[in-house]
Amino acid sequence: EYFRWHKEIRLSSPQWPREQRLLVLECHEQSTKCGGTADRLSAMPFLVRVAAQSQRLLLLYWGRPARLEEFLLPPVGGMDWRIPPGDASYILANGQFATKQEDILRLAQSHKPTTRIVHCRFQSHDHGADYYNSHLQQGESEEPSCAQVTQPLWNVLFTPSPPVAQRIVDSMNQAGLQPDRYVAAHLRALYAVDTREPELVQYWTENAINCASQLSTTTGTNTIFMAADNLAASILAERYGASVHRSVVTRRNAQQPEPLHLDKASNWQSRPASDYYDAFVDLYLLAQSQCVTYGMGGYGKFASYLSFNVSCGMQHHAAVGITPCTLAPQSVVPQDTRGNHVDTTIFLPPMKTINELQPRSLHGIGGKDSPQGSAIHHASVTLPESTFPDTHRLPSSDFLWSESKLLPNWMKDYFLWHKEQRQKLNSQNWREFNFLVMECLQAASHCGGTADRLRPVPFVVRLAAETNRILLIHWEKPQPLESFLLPPVTGVDWRTPSYIAQRLKPKEFYGAVNKILPVVRDSSRTIVQSRLQVHDHGSSYYNEQAALHDKPFNTTFRDVYRDCWYSLFTPIPAIAKIIEDELEELQLQPGNFAFAHLRANYGIEKRGGRGSELVTNWTRNALNCLSSLRPGGPFLFASDSALARRVAVEYGKEKSTPVISRIDAPEPLHLDLVDDWASRKASDFYDVFVDLYLMSMGRCMSYNVGGFAKWAQLLSGKNFTCNVRHWTKGVDKKSANKAGCSWTDGIPAALADTKIDRPLFLPPMDG
Repeated sequence: EYFRWHKEIRLSSPQWPREQRLLVLECHEQSTKCGGTADRLSAMPFLVRVAAQSQRLLLLYWGRPARLEEFLLPPVGGMDWRIPPGDASYILANGQFATKQEDILRLAQSHKPTTRIVHCRFQSHDHGADYYNSHLQQGESEEPSCAQVTQPLWNVLFTPSPPVAQRIVDSMNQAGLQPDRYVAAHLRALYAVDTREPELVQYWTENAINCASQLSTTTGTNTIFMAADNLAASILAERYGASVHRSVVTRRNAQQPEPLHLDKASNWQSRPASDYYDAFVDLYLLAQSQCVTYGMGGYGKFASYLSFNVSCGMQHHAAVGITPCTLAPQSVVPQDTRGNHVDTTIFLPPMKTINELQPRSLHGIGGKDSPQGSAIHHASVTLPESTFPDTHRLPSSDFLWSESKLLPNWMKDYFLWHKEQRQKLNSQNWREFNFLVMECLQAASHCGGTADRLRPVPFVVRLAAETNRILLIHWEKPQPLESFLLPPVTGVDWRTPSYIAQRLKPKEFYGAVNKILPVVRDSSRTIVQSRLQVHDHGSSYYNEQAALHDKPFNTTFRDVYRDCWYSLFTPIPAIAKIIEDELEELQLQPGNFAFAHLRANYGIEKRGGRGSELVTNWTRNALNCLSSLRPGGPFLFASDSALARRVAVEYGKEKSTPVISRIDAPEPLHLDLVDDWASRKASDFYDVFVDLYLMSMGRCMSYNVGGFAKWAQLLSGKNFTCNVRHWTKGVDKKSANKAGCSWTDGIPAALADTKIDRPLFLPPMDG
């Protein structure tokens, strides 16, 4: 969402450099010290988060030792961080400057005229990672950490300049390297010194190779690429590799044997930019490996964050000493890759002009959206934005899921297998099959709310697929799930046959991942009952397994969630009609509004609710926080408090911004907290599902407690990190500002004056 906003601002007016709030990462020509490659670029996740939080355009400027554009450029479809040449003098001459994290944060949040432009040159031991990670959504493992987001973020920001790209592929071809087909080691032999004893360099070099061989054992490749800041180390690495019968390759260059440090080269003013290419070539070559082992300094560790598997890196040498490694035995026969030619088409092309952006291409940049999961990837491979399912026609095949471009192959295979097993299953042969049943039985004292029950769906699908079990869902409390949701036509039929349902036992369910795993893997257990109640809804397990097995597309829990959901569920016709009618009545177009969710009565649902003054303050703050993400609205406001909804609409009028809420709807009932549930009609609970689907059609949100709003954003399939947490009772002060948010003005958006494009949902499956 920030990248979208960044692009829109840059394209909105040619005067943006003199009107917008800016955050400029710079190394000016007059700077005495800017740090090396890693010092300058490792903080990008931190700076993007700060820029997003403070509504500033992030720009980059290098004057020393050369323009950054000599080495890296924004890729087609990426974020344009360049300063227009005609505005450079103005931007660089104005604003405030900071180098410390606390000063950068203070100035970035300031709205004083003197701080419209904030310049920074940030160097810290963690590159802002602690701050970044402290602002992940509380209790949500789906949002990547700073280390995990570094590589995909890099691919949105950077592609090597054409001469650097050519040198990279030339080096790969000369060394016989193929992306993801080798491991790498980096040695900073001359860290903080000009010379080092030869015996020590030899010891460090051999240990680095030994550590890399340990990584080879886990990855199944024997080729080791060695990068070092010392020619002797490169020579020693090749000799040692030959002596132990290992393929160790380096980039020895007699003309310039050691890559120049960006901040320490003598006579830097008179050197051409090409003298520094090797710093970027080595970085990319390290990043193309399956695993990186690194030594002192931040360069090798940074390369490991840009590699195919960030969790695979290991440090062989720190300032306090080495991590001794022994040479691991070869695990596979070495493969000759010298005939496999690499060319520059493995890189996305750079933007040709300022602001040349193609936003749809963002889905094809980096990581999970490309078969190459590191900083090199095939530019021709993209994953388009999901339009699954097409609700304006019946599926073209008997298998709805086959039309998804995001579901991994194993999941599609499982859904097909599931369909085949269901066709064979009957009341006479059911004992020949194994089942995994997500249940809430009438005798259950606690099943959780809607999100607790259904948000773990991809995890449970994965578990069923891994253990060859037919996935079923059976609710008795407060109503059968079929009273709200049904399998879509040609989708996955999860409905539980009566001959299975009558064999479910009230106390034989498993509610934790570590409890259900050994049971579900026991093939002698015909029926395993799941009532999962865990903070991450099984996403950690799902993502761990995806990283290990889902190649080449390592799609995460949240990546697959929307398409997985729509393969399993469609709202019953009565609920579908309410959703469509509400959108038209509220004048909302799917995808063209943001939403705020307030659980005002969280934890006291049975005690009469909270005081009006508190609810009013919380409501206003929720909308204040949301306004920073989408100034001008329109905003949908959802809450378990009728008072909060009325206050929200009035506050929107006060701010001349469209705030819409279902003020005539009753307070939605929590599925697990209604004492007289047995006497209630199914329609009494419809509003829970109506609110869920309405919110899932928004972009960006503010939320406080509970999992309902985060679930809605997950179901949207878009903008997973475009959210802000607003403070209320029950919210950790580390994840939300207790002092509250300020309102951000914007041009008030117009509400939709046309009818929505019906139908929004597929019809349900027959039977």
